[in-house]
Amino acid sequence: MPSRLRNITRYVQALAVPAQRHANDVEARPGERLFMESQCGRCHVPELRTGRAQIASVSNLVMRPYIDLSLHEMGAELSDCQPDFLANERQWRRLPLWALGLQKTVNGHTDLFHDARVRNFEEVIAWHGGETQKSRERFLNMDRRERAALVRFLEPI
Repeated sequence: MPSRLRNITRYVQALAVPAQRHANDVEARPGERLFMESQCGRCHVPELRTGRAQIASVSNLVMRPYIDLSLHEMGAELSDCQPDFLANERQWRRLPLWALGLQKTVNGHTDLFHDARVRNFEEVIAWHGGETQKSRERFLNMDRRERAALVRFLEPI
């Protein structure tokens, strides 16, 4: 491998895992509990571990990305009528939630999805369908205070 590519590869492999937001935020804890009770954690898996790596500092790390890295059938509402490689038009690979709360800070807006069809966390949850329909219904059936707590969990500190 040429040295430049080797250096870039090593740099990317050694990037730090983003810190968990809200780890000590007592206001966000009820939202995290509601997130898990609503079964959002089935697809947005809270904890993953790295395997053994040549770089000791990234071996066996615990990360809190809130993702499972799998394709999920999200329902007709999210269909873009465009199959993508092995995914059909109703399947989507979720993004990790660990940096989602920084969307406004980094991009200057809170528009979400590849086509910016939603403007905030409440809308993105309302678009969930297919295999995530029950989680969406649980969220929509929460009272205003519970919804606000769950959204607080997703927002930046």
